Order: sequence, then structure tokens, then C-alpha cells
Amino acid sequence: MAVHWKTCVHGIMESVFSSAKFDSLPELLLARVLEKDADVITWLRPGQNEFNITYNRGRHYVPDFVVETEQYFYIVEVKGEDKLNDADVIAKEKQAVKYCEDVSDWSYKSHKKEWRYVFIPSTKVQINSSFNTLAKRFMVTKN
Repeated sequence: MAVHWKTCVHGIMESVFSSAKFDSLPELLLARVLEKDADVITWLRPGQNEFNITYNRGRHYVPDFVVETEQYFYIVEVKGEDKLNDADVIAKEKQAVKYCEDVSDWSYKSHKKEWRYVFIPSTKVQINSSFNTLAKRFMVTKN
């Protein structure tokens, strides 16, 4: 039997919105990391209609987080180790990397920030993590 974990947190300071829903404890931990990290300007837990990437012939992928730092925008996904080799997860990752490349090409021409994709295994998110360290360690580039 699968256990479903969801919680809503209010009083968020660094996010675009002051409250957010989380589907897992690692997602909540990452939000806490983002809240305390001085390198993070702002972050977003996108909703279904706020941000999506089309993949697999019309399906929509909404990432867990969009994070802005001084240098970059990041699309961030936190996923349990049991899902790391899931075909759907891999398809989303591939399309998110392509999305970041396409947007970064436009950003470069417009003198804007580059976009990067970060895929973090859930057990790697710790409350004492820094976002910069996680981003460097788990950034995904074109395969």
C-alpha cells in the first residue's frame, strides 16, 4: 500500500507565494534550504497552469521548483530513488534539459540569465544542504 504525503506550508518568505503545497518530505526540506540560502533570490512551486513543459506527445510536466539565483534560473526536480530509472521520469528529464537549452539560447541573445536543470535524488536533500552545492552536484546536461 502506497503512503501519500502532502502538506501545505504558510509564511514562506523567499518564494513568489507565501504558501506552498509539498508532495514529499524531501520537497519540504528543499524549500527550507531555499528559504535560508543567501544565494537564492526567489523560488516558486509552480502550479498546473503556471509552468509546464510538454513531453511525450502532449503530456505536461510541471517541475517541483523553479529557483532564481544571481547567475541562473534552475528547474529543479526532487525524486525518490525508486523512480530514478522510471521511463516517464527520464522522458520529463530529457525534455526539461532541452527546454533549458532552448530558453538559455534565447536568454543569451537577450542578455538574460541561463537556465539549468537539476535532478536531485530525495535522500540527498538535507536541511543543512546549500542549494549551490546541490545544483552543482546534480545538474543535468544534454545526454
